[in-house]
Amino acid sequence: MSEATAYVVSLALLLVGAVIIPWLAMRALVPTLETSSRGQVENYAGRPVVVGLGLVWLVWSLALLLVTFIDSAYASLFSAEGVPIFGEFAVEGLPFVLILGTLALGMADDFLGSSVDKGFRGHLSALFHGRLTTGALKLLGIGLLAAFATMPDLGALDVSLWVIVRDWVLQVLAIALTANLINLTDLRPGRALKVYSLLSVLGCIVLGFSWAWSIVPLFALILLGPVIAVWSFDVHERAMLGDAGANVAGALVGWMIGIALMPWWWALAAYVVVVFTLNFASERVSFSGVIDKTPVLRWLDGLGRQNSPTI
Repeated sequence: MSEATAYVVSLALLLVGAVIIPWLAMRALVPTLETSSRGQVENYAGRPVVVGLGLVWLVWSLALLLVTFIDSAYASLFSAEGVPIFGEFAVEGLPFVLILGTLALGMADDFLGSSVDKGFRGHLSALFHGRLTTGALKLLGIGLLAAFATMPDLGALDVSLWVIVRDWVLQVLAIALTANLINLTDLRPGRALKVYSLLSVLGCIVLGFSWAWSIVPLFALILLGPVIAVWSFDVHERAMLGDAGANVAGALVGWMIGIALMPWWWALAAYVVVVFTLNFASERVSFSGVIDKTPVLRWLDGLGRQNSPTI
């Protein structure tokens, strides 16, 4: 089997695992969730919606592992020695512990959390007074999961300890802050998915410059598959990502951007500063208010909804 054939096979299998299986699974799962009173909340318009779209990340993870196994088995049977297994290359480095751990923490916040303590200030204030909120548990947990997912191999790196620690801290901050930022945007139908998709596309482009352009389609399929699977449910106000879905999306794209920008640590530092500023600004400024007052942002924010605004 040629390298070109191996690439096409891997691309096709990733299409199945990252897009088709999650799409089919969510179409079967959401109607079931809608029949239960559990996990339903009122959205911004006061309508009841299901908080369960985050489950797409569980389906997506299992499907990717399955098709990667199939890709490896196919390659071992038909490929010549030395031909790379592109699907395995694209999936084996994904931080599944970070993804599934963040999903669990987000679900705990969705179903067990209180609306009394909000934002960094609210959760830190509660912690100062001896109360550990599910939001604070989630923030601490995602930070620890991010540290584990990006932990460097000290024995394999021929650089100074300062460089290792600097890059590690920047990656952890990129993951944790992006996870919270995407969650902050999950206040209107489709908004979090749009921000996540934009960051994913930008990250894939940077990845093309820092690694190789041949891997861009692979990672684009992997990252955007869950968006395709849940898009219609979100924009049509049948279900929400919730903390589980939005935090996982942010953690994953934050991890990918950290990997993509690693050759240019100053660019990663700039990204961290920007995302930190947006997180901090959310404590004082309403994103929805800014978007509603800005015609272009209001139009982009409404794209895909049933009553899309005009500029």
